[in-house]
Amino acid sequence: MPLATIELVGAGQVRRLSPEIVRRPDVVTAMDRPELLESGWRFRMPLHGAVVPDTLTLRFLDASGEELARSPPIAVEREPVVHGAVRHRLFAVGVMGLVLAAALVAWGRSRSAAPRPSASHGADGRVGVAALSAGLVFSASLVLSAVVPPFQSPDEFDHVERAYALSKGQLLLVSDADHEGLSGAWVDDGLLAYMTLHAPLAFEPEAKLAAEARVAASAIGWRGTETFSGAPGTGYYLPVVYLPQAAALAVGRITGASIDASYRAARLAAGFVASLLLFAAFLRWRPSMAVMALLLLPMTLFQWTGAGIDALSIGVAVLALALWREQEARGTDASLRRLLAVGALLVVVVGCRFHMAPLLLVPLLMARRFTVRRVVAGALPLVAIAAWTLWALATTQHPSTAEMSAGDKVVAYAATPSRLVEVAWTTFTTPIIVEFYGRSFVGVLGWLDTALPSAIYAAWGLLLATAAAWTLAVADWRQARWTHAAGAVLALCSALLVPLLLLLMWTPFESPTIDGVQGRYFLLPALALASAVPSQRDGDGGRFIPGVVAGFALLVALYSLVVTLPVLVARYYG
Repeated sequence: MPLATIELVGAGQVRRLSPEIVRRPDVVTAMDRPELLESGWRFRMPLHGAVVPDTLTLRFLDASGEELARSPPIAVEREPVVHGAVRHRLFAVGVMGLVLAAALVAWGRSRSAAPRPSASHGADGRVGVAALSAGLVFSASLVLSAVVPPFQSPDEFDHVERAYALSKGQLLLVSDADHEGLSGAWVDDGLLAYMTLHAPLAFEPEAKLAAEARVAASAIGWRGTETFSGAPGTGYYLPVVYLPQAAALAVGRITGASIDASYRAARLAAGFVASLLLFAAFLRWRPSMAVMALLLLPMTLFQWTGAGIDALSIGVAVLALALWREQEARGTDASLRRLLAVGALLVVVVGCRFHMAPLLLVPLLMARRFTVRRVVAGALPLVAIAAWTLWALATTQHPSTAEMSAGDKVVAYAATPSRLVEVAWTTFTTPIIVEFYGRSFVGVLGWLDTALPSAIYAAWGLLLATAAAWTLAVADWRQARWTHAAGAVLALCSALLVPLLLLLMWTPFESPTIDGVQGRYFLLPALALASAVPSQRDGDGGRFIPGVVAGFALLVALYSLVVTLPVLVARYYG
């Protein structure tokens, strides 16, 4: 309808507002009418000194002032004032000021001292830098883990079921005829009961974890009987990414520990092993300020607390990138052993995060001197992932659906490429969608049901911009090689694969926008992009620049905890 004006009536007042038109792809999908894409609207009404009515009635008017429709009285809810919004901005600006002052000092030191080799690859202080960097991530996530109830990471139920199956020696999912051939695993009934107690928290922002539920959950033990549970979404992941969780669950089952203790041990094992991988990576390649900012995001730390695959995939990816960058800094041919190690790590990463597939070219890029053995070693990851993907697609059974397959969608989009351009354009020019990407990159916690205050997202935007600017400013661009540019290209290609894969695997063909994209999916491409920046310089070979990065990381880690803990406590415990 030709809505032009909204009239608000309440408490004896009448106000007229011009609404802002917004895109509503959900309306298009629900009503199957593409012309309704811009049917949404929103408005803001400042109430400086005004009397706030208890109820409001909305009258929708056309351009001539004729009434199109009228709403019933709407109750007005008063939200408490969010205190501290200014403090968040002041903190971010203060950190920016400190980093700017440090940049000026570093610039002065570089002009007054003769150039020396970067400290990134020296032995001095590298153990301390690695321990501090990895320790901050692990310690901060450990604090959050004490607050976050079980199974609050998306799809964590399925991940724990897959880990349990691996703990019993089941490498791959199985199908059950009584469940329409659905792929899944046979899971201990005690573990399923433990999951059932925590399932009501998912997708229910108002649900709280009652004290009675916590007591009941802690009393559940292993029962020794098993029930089939479908988990087809995990069938595409290499089982190696579940090894720490599986080991912890196996120990808990064998020793007779409760389900709760076993689950929390699985959480701890996944986070600890991932942190050890970070430590090993940072021993070889000093993390930049941008890398530390990404690792200390509220979203990253929250995912580090779960028993899923996020933390391990991050740790493995960072170690693979570190081995690559260490080799590039040496400027020598990569040994066959290193090529195989990097290839194996990337197989693990891509085996659970397929959008990182462009990184499979890294072993070939490392093979400067092409011999038969080097080329074979560099190509092995591509062959391994191709074989695993084909096997997983052939053996994993999803519920039957009338939706087009990914292959059918590829053919359809190839036949009408304008449709692909239209969907991509609508997605990335719809403000509410782009805003969600940004917020869920910083942190929309839980099952995407626990948002942080808006001021925190703005502050994190400033912190990330500061970290990126510092990383670029202190990089030793004299060391830049074509492989740094290649790394950036691979990272950007990985980022582009995120919406493309979700378009093909998840989004209905008739949808006007791409569904299912979350900001956290872009974390690994962002880390790969940050690693493509040349190593940071230090003109006098001292520890000034690493000290600035360490100070920034400490401040950011504390900030993440300070802003995240109250939100999580209020979300889960009221």
